[in-house]
Amino acid sequence: YKPWRASYEFYQAMYQPPTKIAIFGPLTSYCAETISSVSRYYNLVSIAEAFIANVRADPMMTLITAETYSNNPAIAIRRLKDKGSKIVAIFAAETFYIDIFCEAYKSGMNGPEYAWFAIHLLNNNWWDRTIKKYNVTCSLDQIVNTMNGYFTFGGNPLTTSTNTISGLTAAQYESRIKTFAPGLIRLGGADVIAYDSIWTLAIALNKTEIALKASGKSLSDFNYTDQATRAMLFNYIHGTSFEGIS
Repeated sequence: YKPWRASYEFYQAMYQPPTKIAIFGPLTSYCAETISSVSRYYNLVSIAEAFIANVRADPMMTLITAETYSNNPAIAIRRLKDKGSKIVAIFAAETFYIDIFCEAYKSGMNGPEYAWFAIHLLNNNWWDRTIKKYNVTCSLDQIVNTMNGYFTFGGNPLTTSTNTISGLTAAQYESRIKTFAPGLIRLGGADVIAYDSIWTLAIALNKTEIALKASGKSLSDFNYTDQATRAMLFNYIHGTSFEGIS
């Protein structure tokens, strides 16, 4: 969730074999924007789930800041207020929301001039459970006063098709992901989008390899000055269409 960390990991990976051909991620578009801006200098195609980028594309809205925290949201909330944020989108697990709204209350970020968006499907009465479970320094009334009128979004609806590219139904996918990663915190269906995105990249890489072989080349010949292969892969990604899980 930290652009500097994402950049560090990117450069570490770039100077280790094998040669990279494409990049998937990072999860947050704020970090993905950073990686995308530098990866193009290596002629790498990058795929990432975009959320903030979509908000920024709206001419009626301006992205003021993006903040992260690990333990205490107080500093992040203070920065949001100091920079004049009025519309706040939260991308976090359900258990983090109680602390965020508590700190927002303490900072005076409550009232009709503030709009909160929870980019995660929250369970009914989630505040009752979390305020009892965690050591929160705000009352329930203060929490409710701050989040009053907030918007929440569910994850992407899963397909009802039985003819997906992977051969899995939505139910089979759900069963496998729970077995593969028990206890996984699933943020807004990001795992499903990631799964279909990897399929997109795999199909595009396969098509690119077939096209290159027709001219006596291969993806194994790719280097970081190869603009032609990058353009070919980019076009195949944009031209790929299939029935996925999401």
